[in-house]
Amino acid sequence: MISRRFINWLLATSGGTLLATILYPVARFLSPPILPESTTRQLEAGPTNDPALLQQGFKILRFGA
Repeated sequence: MISRRFINWLLATSGGTLLATILYPVARFLSPPILPESTTRQLEAGPTNDPALLQQGFKILRFGA
């Protein structure tokens, strides 16, 4: 027969696991990872008559890399 002590242990660990699965994502959301900030504040994008810019209407630039 299953003892009362085992059932109490099972309920306690289940409750603790449930609590951890709820609190862990909340804690990760509240403390986002520390990312280094870019040291570059400006970017030379090129001339306004750039063929890629005129054809598509936009140009993708790498900033801070």
